[in-house]
Amino acid sequence: MRSRPPQPVETGLPADKTRGSRTWLAVCGGAAFLAVFVFIAYEVHAGTFLTAWDSRVTEAIVASRSGVWSRVFWGATLLGNAPLMSAYLSAAVILFLAWGRWRSALLLAAGTGGAQVVSAVAKAVIDRPRPSVSLALIEQPVSHSLPSGHAFMTLVVAGLLVHLLCFPTTADGSLGDSRTCGRASRIVGMVVTAVLLLLVGMSRVYLGVHWASDVIAAWCLGAFWLILLLNSSRRWQWDERLAAGPRPWLGRGWRIGLLALFAVVVVIALVLAAWADPLL
Repeated sequence: MRSRPPQPVETGLPADKTRGSRTWLAVCGGAAFLAVFVFIAYEVHAGTFLTAWDSRVTEAIVASRSGVWSRVFWGATLLGNAPLMSAYLSAAVILFLAWGRWRSALLLAAGTGGAQVVSAVAKAVIDRPRPSVSLALIEQPVSHSLPSGHAFMTLVVAGLLVHLLCFPTTADGSLGDSRTCGRASRIVGMVVTAVLLLLVGMSRVYLGVHWASDVIAAWCLGAFWLILLLNSSRRWQWDERLAAGPRPWLGRGWRIGLLALFAVVVVIALVLAAWADPLL
C-alpha cells in the first residue's frame, strides 16, 4: 500500500498575505528604531536634556567604579574590539562556506561590511565628542562618539548569527532548522545574546569612552539595520536545484578540524586584543 505524501498545513491565511503582514511589521519596526536614533542624534547635537542626562549617568558610574567591575567590563568591551570581531567574523564566513551555506556566508559578510560603513558615516555626520579623556579607563578611541561602534556592530553580528543558526528562512535550510536547533537552544541563544549585548554596551559607558545615549542610539541603529538585512534576504530568489539542502564543500573531519583551528585563532586574537588595549 502506497503511503500518501504529507499534506500542507492550513494556516488560515494565504501565503502572500502572511508574507505581506510580516513585511509591514518589519517596515514599521525598522522605521520606529530609525526614528528613535534620529531623535537621539538631534537632541544631543542640539545640547538639550539628553546631554545633561548623559553627564549625570557618567558621574554616577564613575563614582561607583571598583577593581572587580572594571576588569569585568574591560573583558566585555574586548569582545567588541575591531580586530577580534574581524577574526571571528572571518571564521564564521569560512565555516559557513565549508558547510555549504554560501547564502549564509554572503549575508553575514555583506551585512557586517555594510554595517561598518553605516557606523562610520553616522559618526562623521553627527560629529559628537567623546567624554573627557580623564574619565577613560582604556585608551580613548580617535573616532567620534555617536553611535557606539562596539554596541552597533555587536548587535548586528550577534543578531545575524542567531538568525542564521537558529531561525533560518532561506531555501537551503541553513544551519539550525527544527532538526538541529530546538526550542531550548533558541531560547538559550537569545538569552546569551541579550546578556552579551548588554555587557558590551554598558562597558563602553563604564570605561568612560562613550555616553549612555551613544549606546542606546547604536542599539536602535543596529536594530534598524538588522531588520533591513533580514527582510531583504527573504526576498532573494534561490536556485530550485539547491532547495533540498546545502552541500558541504569539505568532509566531516576537515570541517571539525577547521572549527578547532578557528577556535584557537579567536583565542589568540582575544589575547592580542587584551595586550593592545590594556586596562589603564
